Amino acid sequence: MAAKTASTELFERVVMEIDLTRRLQERELPEGMRIVGWRPDLLEDHAEVLARSFTGVDDVRLFRRLGSLEGCRGIMRDIVAHSGFDPTATLAIEDRWGVIGCVQGSRQDGQAGMVQNVAVIPERRGEGVGFALLSACCRAFKSGGLGYALLEVTAGNEAALGLYQSMGFFPRRRYLRAAEVRNDE
Repeated sequence: MAAKTASTELFERVVMEIDLTRRLQERELPEGMRIVGWRPDLLEDHAEVLARSFTGVDDVRLFRRLGSLEGCRGIMRDIVAHSGFDPTATLAIEDRWGVIGCVQGSRQDGQAGMVQNVAVIPERRGEGVGFALLSACCRAFKSGGLGYALLEVTAGNEAALGLYQSMGFFPRRRYLRAAEVRNDE
């Protein structure tokens, strides 16, 4: 019988910021796609997109709940129940087959928006879905009177870092976050 042991793994995280008082970049959505605002009946769609998009990604070792559909449902329930939840900045993109990407937003301290979980299903990456989601989320924060938006990303996630930098996000600080990682012996 295999025993499970735990070890601690450190992940470098980057906090990034964008000034919402400046002109935000926009791109047209590809044909056949549309942005859908938050509705409670979309919780399951958001959870499914999160679960599909984080499969096999390092962040699952740091945030274990991202590794299962049930965990992603719990994440979504927690986000929606949070006092800072911003339904105007919580969006999905769908095409004729269903939801293919999502983002959740929350407010911090009345001046900052926090972008959470920009997620695009793997087979639809590279089509501008992530950019459109992030842009729409930031515009919602700006329309709501916020001056800047923040997000966090694992430093090794080059694709996400490239997307965020292309939109105008810049690194604000870096830090190490410890996670307990289970190993089979």
